[in-house]
Amino acid sequence: MKILIADDDPVSLLFLQDALEDWGYDVAAVSDGRTACSVLQAGEGPMMAVLDWMMPGMDGLDICRAVRDTVHDRYVYIVMLTSRSDTAHIVEAMNAGADCRCACAPAGASASWSASCASRPPAMR
Repeated sequence: MKILIADDDPVSLLFLQDALEDWGYDVAAVSDGRTACSVLQAGEGPMMAVLDWMMPGMDGLDICRAVRDTVHDRYVYIVMLTSRSDTAHIVEAMNAGADCRCACAPAGASASWSASCASRPPAMR
Protein backbone atom coordinates (compact mmCIF):
# COMPACT_ATOMS: atom_id res chain seq x y z
CA MET A 1 0.00 0.00 0.00
CA LYS A 2 1.21 3.49 -0.84
CA ILE A 3 1.34 6.05 1.98
CA LEU A 4 1.99 9.76 1.68
CA ILE A 5 3.90 11.46 4.47
CA ALA A 6 4.10 15.23 4.56
CA ASP A 7 6.23 17.10 7.07
CA ASP A 8 8.37 20.21 6.68
CA ASP A 9 10.86 18.95 9.28
CA PRO A 10 13.45 16.87 7.38
CA VAL A 11 14.39 14.77 10.43
CA SER A 12 10.78 13.82 11.15
CA LEU A 13 10.16 13.14 7.47
CA LEU A 14 13.16 10.80 7.22
CA PHE A 15 12.26 9.04 10.48
CA LEU A 16 8.70 8.37 9.31
CA GLN A 17 9.80 7.34 5.84
CA ASP A 18 12.35 4.86 7.19
CA ALA A 19 9.89 3.36 9.67
CA LEU A 20 7.11 2.93 7.12
CA GLU A 21 9.46 1.48 4.49
CA ASP A 22 10.84 -0.96 7.09
CA TRP A 23 7.24 -2.12 7.61
CA GLY A 24 6.90 -2.76 3.88
CA TYR A 25 4.95 0.29 2.74
CA ASP A 26 5.53 2.20 -0.50
CA VAL A 27 6.17 5.74 0.75
CA ALA A 28 5.84 9.07 -1.00
CA ALA A 29 7.48 11.80 1.10
CA VAL A 30 6.93 15.54 0.58
CA SER A 31 7.86 18.60 2.60
CA ASP A 32 5.05 21.07 1.89
CA GLY A 33 1.28 21.13 1.99
CA ARG A 34 0.53 22.05 -1.63
CA THR A 35 2.57 19.14 -2.96
CA ALA A 36 0.93 16.79 -0.46
CA CYS A 37 -2.53 17.89 -1.60
CA SER A 38 -1.62 17.41 -5.27
CA VAL A 39 -0.29 13.90 -4.62
CA LEU A 40 -3.43 12.92 -2.71
CA GLN A 41 -5.74 14.33 -5.39
CA ALA A 42 -3.97 12.47 -8.21
CA GLY A 43 -5.92 9.65 -9.85
CA GLU A 44 -3.72 6.88 -8.44
CA GLY A 45 -2.95 8.71 -5.21
CA PRO A 46 -2.20 7.03 -1.89
CA MET A 47 -5.01 5.61 0.25
CA MET A 48 -3.33 6.78 3.46
CA ALA A 49 -1.68 10.05 4.47
CA VAL A 50 0.32 11.08 7.52
CA LEU A 51 0.26 14.87 7.63
CA ASP A 52 2.01 17.40 9.82
CA TRP A 53 -0.48 19.97 11.10
CA MET A 54 1.77 22.99 10.41
CA MET A 55 3.43 23.14 6.99
CA PRO A 56 4.24 25.79 4.40
CA GLY A 57 1.83 26.25 1.52
CA MET A 58 -1.15 24.49 3.06
CA ASP A 59 -1.50 23.20 6.58
CA GLY A 60 -2.71 19.70 7.42
CA LEU A 61 -6.26 20.90 8.13
CA ASP A 62 -6.54 22.55 4.71
CA ILE A 63 -5.26 19.37 3.06
CA CYS A 64 -7.86 17.30 4.95
CA ARG A 65 -10.67 19.58 3.82
CA ALA A 66 -9.47 19.61 0.20
CA VAL A 67 -9.12 15.82 0.06
CA ARG A 68 -12.56 15.26 1.58
CA ASP A 69 -14.09 17.74 -0.90
CA THR A 70 -12.38 16.46 -4.05
CA VAL A 71 -11.31 12.81 -3.73
CA HIS A 72 -14.32 10.56 -4.33
CA ASP A 73 -12.83 7.53 -6.11
CA ARG A 74 -11.30 6.10 -2.91
CA TYR A 75 -11.25 6.76 0.82
CA VAL A 76 -8.01 8.36 2.03
CA TYR A 77 -7.27 7.54 5.67
CA ILE A 78 -5.65 10.64 7.20
CA VAL A 79 -3.46 10.72 10.31
CA MET A 80 -2.64 14.19 11.61
CA LEU A 81 0.72 14.71 13.37
CA THR A 82 0.72 17.42 15.99
CA SER A 83 2.05 18.34 19.40
CA ARG A 84 -1.35 19.93 20.11
CA SER A 85 -3.25 17.77 22.56
CA ASP A 86 -6.11 19.85 23.89
CA THR A 87 -9.66 18.78 23.11
CA ALA A 88 -10.42 21.80 20.92
CA HIS A 89 -7.57 20.98 18.53
CA ILE A 90 -8.51 17.30 18.41
CA VAL A 91 -12.08 18.23 17.50
CA GLU A 92 -10.81 20.73 14.92
CA ALA A 93 -8.70 18.03 13.24
CA MET A 94 -11.58 15.53 13.18
CA ASN A 95 -14.00 18.14 11.83
CA ALA A 96 -11.53 18.97 9.05
CA GLY A 97 -11.53 15.33 7.98
CA ALA A 98 -8.69 13.66 9.88
CA ASP A 99 -9.38 10.07 10.92
CA CYS A 100 -7.01 10.21 13.86
CA ARG A 101 -4.21 12.25 15.27
CA CYS A 102 -0.86 11.24 16.57
CA ALA A 103 0.52 13.48 19.29
CA CYS A 104 4.26 13.70 19.01
CA ALA A 105 6.87 15.64 20.90
CA PRO A 106 8.48 18.58 19.13
CA ALA A 107 11.81 17.86 17.42
CA GLY A 108 14.62 17.50 19.92
CA ALA A 109 12.35 16.40 22.75
CA SER A 110 11.43 12.85 23.73
CA ALA A 111 11.37 10.32 20.91
CA SER A 112 8.24 8.66 22.24
CA TRP A 113 4.91 9.22 20.59
CA SER A 114 1.50 8.78 22.03
CA ALA A 115 -1.07 7.77 19.48
CA SER A 116 -4.59 8.87 20.04
CA CYS A 117 -6.63 7.45 17.23
CA ALA A 118 -10.35 7.75 17.31
CA SER A 119 -11.97 6.63 14.11
CA ARG A 120 -14.84 8.77 13.08
CA PRO A 121 -18.21 7.12 12.51
CA PRO A 122 -18.97 6.39 8.83
CA ALA A 123 -21.73 9.04 8.85
CA MET A 124 -19.09 11.74 9.46
CA ARG A 125 -16.86 10.67 6.56
